[in-house]
Amino acid sequence: MKIRLAQKKDREKIIEITSHTWEGWDYVYKLLDEWFIEGGLFVAEEDEEIVGVTKTTILSPGELWLEGIRVKETLRRKGIGKELAFFQLEDALKQKPRVIRLSTAEVNIESINLIEMLGFEKIKEFAYMEMRNPKEKRSLTEVIKGKDHEAIWDYIRNSTFFNESKGLQPWSWIFRETTPELISSFIKEERIFITKKNGRIVSLAILLPHRYEKETVELCFIEGDSKVEIGDLFDLAQSYAVSNNLKDITFYAPFSKLESLAQKAGFSFPYEFKKVFVYELVSG
Repeated sequence: MKIRLAQKKDREKIIEITSHTWEGWDYVYKLLDEWFIEGGLFVAEEDEEIVGVTKTTILSPGELWLEGIRVKETLRRKGIGKELAFFQLEDALKQKPRVIRLSTAEVNIESINLIEMLGFEKIKEFAYMEMRNPKEKRSLTEVIKGKDHEAIWDYIRNSTFFNESKGLQPWSWIFRETTPELISSFIKEERIFITKKNGRIVSLAILLPHRYEKETVELCFIEGDSKVEIGDLFDLAQSYAVSNNLKDITFYAPFSKLESLAQKAGFSFPYEFKKVFVYELVSG
């Protein structure tokens, strides 16, 4: 089997492979054009036929993310996925990263076994939740867009969310390091919402566009000094979705109390799995 960088001419063959993943639902085809430009997209060939695909992404200097291993439906359980995974990891290690991470749902037992065989360690579990058809909530006039980088970063890095999530920021199946640089980009994009009392931040939420679902917004961070303030921010997310004609909100809860508050706000577990496992391999 030959593994090489994907080319644009491979697009239709890749889409054909992913059309048989997860009963016809797969996100890979929605990101292909972006991935061709970005690089790190590999295909596996046998007899000049594309039989598999996988993606490596540089999230930040020294931080790599692996995702998207797919194998042609008629050739699964023949070792192609395993060979792709070994190649991908070897190629990633050649870049001498600080860390390599990936994620999978708790029900993907075969993937979990392979991931752990490759030397990755599970570092965190997140509860995957969604709210479909959110409702308009009362206007929260006290919520403003955060602009003070120093105060915002200080609040985030000292938050329960940051601590419980191992410093990772969830975003549509990617879990990237929460850094001052990343927060700065969110401030510029006006994605951070805060409330203040006596000049001090007392609650903060980050709302980002979903990576590939155009009618979905993602609640990537939520923290408040009280349950009431957290509840208000869940309401904010709903009002934001409604005002922007968005049909869904996704959320990864990093600990049980926040998971319970999300359920109280109307979030639920829409699929057969509840937990997403995040794995890590520290290089060198």
